[in-house]
Amino acid sequence: MGQCDAFISHSWSDPPGPKWAALSAWAEAFEEEHGRLPTVWLDKLCIDQRNVQEALACLPIFLAGCDRLLVLAGPTYSSRLWCVIELFTFLKMGAPLERITVLPFAEPSTRQRSRAVSDDVPAHATLADVAASFASFDAAQARCARPEDRQALLAVIEESFGSFGEFNEWARHVFDVRVDGVHESRVTTLEAGWREEERGSCGLQLV
Repeated sequence: MGQCDAFISHSWSDPPGPKWAALSAWAEAFEEEHGRLPTVWLDKLCIDQRNVQEALACLPIFLAGCDRLLVLAGPTYSSRLWCVIELFTFLKMGAPLERITVLPFAEPSTRQRSRAVSDDVPAHATLADVAASFASFDAAQARCARPEDRQALLAVIEESFGSFGEFNEWARHVFDVRVDGVHESRVTTLEAGWREEERGSCGLQLV
């Protein structure tokens, strides 16, 4: 496995358009700074999510091969247990906070839904709502699709810390201090045309 620029941590339940805009804005800024396209690790393509024990054992290896953890933090991110586990694993590997970038996003006000599409994606979720979910983050409340996986994953965190309190405080601190504040103007620009762009390239290379 070659070195990747970023491991993408995200919730599949979050709205795809704003998520695409946030990722595209980050990729654009990366290319401007480094003169090349970023290479990223995407869980859907690289992790067997049907085998939690194997995926959990390999996760440190996948993260170690990436320069940073790129958190695409939408309305449901803090409630998804696999996202929590990715944060937890990065912490336990001893990675410094400087290697974490948090990109919060939500539906633009002009396209917010009149009702929730599902229980996971609330209607009218704003960036303020996303920030509030970070401030009240609680790993014990996070969910995943398979109940048996949930118990196994929560047990890993609890065994490591003794309780969820210390980890929750660390995660809230990460969300507070590692938000990339310069990407918002780029996201606003890209959101207007994301539907046309979603069929093209966002300036990424998948490994």
